[in-house]
Amino acid sequence: MGPRAVTPALLLVAALGSVVFGLAQSFAVLALGRSLIGVGMAAALMGSMKAFSLWFPRTYATVSTLLVGLGATGGLLAATPLALLKEALGWRGVFLLGSGWWSWWPSSSTWG
Repeated sequence: MGPRAVTPALLLVAALGSVVFGLAQSFAVLALGRSLIGVGMAAALMGSMKAFSLWFPRTYATVSTLLVGLGATGGLLAATPLALLKEALGWRGVFLLGSGWWSWWPSSSTWG
């Protein structure tokens, strides 16, 4: 199994974790949800790195640096819209909305 199968599957684990976290009523369930999110999101970085090593062997360093740089930039640019969304929907609503996104995106992507 390569990154084409593993990455979308683990992103679905992250979506499940987001639902668990958003609906949690105890600390133990919150911790379980965050753990699932962490395991699932690890695929976003590692799956990309593996795919880059297969698809761009000569420019791997450049492409992987761009991924990390763009990811950090996205985190900075998303802070204010996410804060506004949290004010509108509440933190649980943000996690439930995020679970919808991470459930839809892997199934809609064209992986070849």
